[in-house]
Amino acid sequence: MILKWRDLLGMIDEFKNHKIDWIVLGFTLFLFGIMIIVVHNVWTGSVFQIAITVLGWGVTIKGLFLLLIPDAFMTKWVSSMSKPVAYQVGGVLFVLLGTWLSISGFVL
Repeated sequence: MILKWRDLLGMIDEFKNHKIDWIVLGFTLFLFGIMIIVVHNVWTGSVFQIAITVLGWGVTIKGLFLLLIPDAFMTKWVSSMSKPVAYQVGGVLFVLLGTWLSISGFVL
């Protein structure tokens, strides 16, 4: 994502042209988000435990968002996100978040 952002932008451009991809991705995210919520819905405890719960709810909401938003809004939203800097910064943030969650889950 960080190093191959040009390829990612091409994939995003293709993504907005195929509604079935939105439906499959939305359903998959919704399903995984619900699984996280059912298994781990903890709002007290360490910051790590709360982060997992917030991540589960965020994935669920994103899945619903992809399933329920109108086509015109989705196309406009995807087009507005086609900026290389956004994907590079997002990639770095997700690597940092993944590293933190991995260290918290396996070391602590």
